[in-house]
Amino acid sequence: MYYMFSGCSALTEMVIPDKVETIGANAFNNCVLLAKIYISNSVTALGNQVLRGCKALEVVTFGEQSALISVGDYAFADCQKLTALVMPDTVETLGANLFRGCISLVNVEISASATSMEDNFFYGCASLEVVNIPASVGSVSDSAFNGCVKLANIIVDANNTNYKSIGGNLYTKDGTVLVLYAVGKTDSSFVTPAGVVEISSKAFGGCNGLKEIVLSEGVFIIGDNAFKDCKKLTKVVLPSSLTVIGEKAFYNCSAITSITFGEDSQLATIGNSAFRGCSNLAEITLSVTLENIGDQAFYNCKKLTDVYYEGTEEQWGAIVIGENNGPLEKATIHYNATMLNE
Repeated sequence: MYYMFSGCSALTEMVIPDKVETIGANAFNNCVLLAKIYISNSVTALGNQVLRGCKALEVVTFGEQSALISVGDYAFADCQKLTALVMPDTVETLGANLFRGCISLVNVEISASATSMEDNFFYGCASLEVVNIPASVGSVSDSAFNGCVKLANIIVDANNTNYKSIGGNLYTKDGTVLVLYAVGKTDSSFVTPAGVVEISSKAFGGCNGLKEIVLSEGVFIIGDNAFKDCKKLTKVVLPSSLTVIGEKAFYNCSAITSITFGEDSQLATIGNSAFRGCSNLAEITLSVTLENIGDQAFYNCKKLTDVYYEGTEEQWGAIVIGENNGPLEKATIHYNATMLNE
């Protein structure tokens, strides 16, 4: 059934008969008037993009004794009217970009046998507020929830051995890694729980509610893109334990005016483009432990005028500073400064 009904603009309903085992790639791609589809018990596989672009699709029903095992990439992508979907518990494999662009999607019951949530799994699902992650899921991509601007609560089955939920946010089971902050929360400030040592890549990406973030003592890594595009974030408090700020960690956080480090900061690395686009940042205090400042780390930090450095001019000169850091090069460096703590 590859491309069998692709582009059939008059098709409004479909019943997949028994004995069909595979619905191939693009079978119903861009059937723009298809509103309902019934998938029989015999179907074991849905191919890539099988229902992609079915903009009128509202109802997807599976047989009560469904044998479905795998669902391909983009299978339900751009089904703009789809509000809910209950997956059979037999499904083990779910593809990337599965619900990409399903802007009306509110409720999804993920299969109790699913093993992973792949790249851009819910990308752009702007109506999704709550997600339940079953015990079977062992891997969640760092881009799985990109663009889920209303996501306020991530619930994890208590029997999941890889992840858990704290305050509606996603953490590794041992609580040491903050995997994902539910960016649709209305809270204006957030403090990491005790025991967290790492902020995962993209963990807070695109969060437009937070104005203040406090990373508790013990956090030593901020992953790449961790706070990218948090455009309302104004104040950042970082612990002395922090050693690495990843690439694009605070990229385009244009409202930041204050970055405070803990006393005796151990910061060693500021990654490429880490503070790029922080256009309201006027000053920053940097530790004597700093060894590397990446390319464009302070690019387009238009208001940066003062850098307070704990060490000597000679020590500053030993820091490896990457290319295109014009604002940093033009700023006044105040040597032998002390950390600005609030």
